[in-house]
Amino acid sequence: MAKPAFNHVKKHFACEAPDAQGVTKGSAIVFVGDRKQARITALDFVTYATCGEDPQMFKNASLFGDEKATLARFSEMSTRRCLEQGIGIIHEGLSKMEVALMKKLFKAGAIKLLVVTQGFSWELIGLQSNMVVLMDVERFDGSEGRMVEYPMADVLQMEGLANRALETPDGQHLAPKCLLMCYTPRRDYFVKFLQEPLPVESDLAENLHDALNAEIVVGTIESKQDAVDWMTWTFLYRRLAPNPNYYNLSGRTA
Repeated sequence: MAKPAFNHVKKHFACEAPDAQGVTKGSAIVFVGDRKQARITALDFVTYATCGEDPQMFKNASLFGDEKATLARFSEMSTRRCLEQGIGIIHEGLSKMEVALMKKLFKAGAIKLLVVTQGFSWELIGLQSNMVVLMDVERFDGSEGRMVEYPMADVLQMEGLANRALETPDGQHLAPKCLLMCYTPRRDYFVKFLQEPLPVESDLAENLHDALNAEIVVGTIESKQDAVDWMTWTFLYRRLAPNPNYYNLSGRTA
C-alpha cells in the first residue's frame, strides 16, 4: 500500500505554492501499525522519491541547519538514511530525545513527511499537517496473537492531525485531507464514524435518585406531578424516544 499512499501525498504536495523564499512547507503524516512497518514504509517512500523527478521533494535543506550534526544524533542507520531524504520516523525503538528532535524537525518544516506508529498518535498533539494517511486500521497484538483494530478514538485523533490548509499557486486554500486505507467491507463502517457525529446519550437514569433528592431538598419537587414535570425538562427525556434500546425502554404509555 506504500505506492498508492506515496502517489496521493505527491499529488497533494504538487498543488502547493512556494513562499517568497521559494520554500514549500507542505507536510504529511503517515500512520502504520508497528516499528517494522514504519521502517519498511519510510524506506519505500525514499525509493519512490529517489526514482522520481525530485528526490528531495520531502526535504527543506535551508531549514535543516547543521545536517551532519543532526543526523549524528540518531542511532539507527535506517533513520539517518530516511532523514537525508526529508522523511522522519517515530516508533517505540527511538529514545525520548530522538523523538523530540524528530518532532522539532517536522514542526520547523525541515522534513515534510513523518512515518509514525499507531502507538504515538496521542504524542503528536501540537503538530500540524496538510495530509494524514492511515496505511491500515489494524495492528498485530502479541498478547492476543491476532490482528486487532485501532480504537476509534485513536483513528479520530489521527484524522484530526490533518489540520492545516495548503495554499495553491492561484491563492486559494486547499482543505487538508485524510486518506484511510482499509478492507472494502469496513469502508462503510469508518465512513459512518468519521463523517457522522456520534450520538450523545444521558447517564441521568443511573443517578436519578440523587438528582430527585436534590430537587426535593431545594423545594423544586413537592409532588409526584412535579417530579414528572421536572423530568420533561431533562436531556434523558429527550433521548428516550429516539434511542429506547439504550435505556432499556420496553414500552411507552400516554
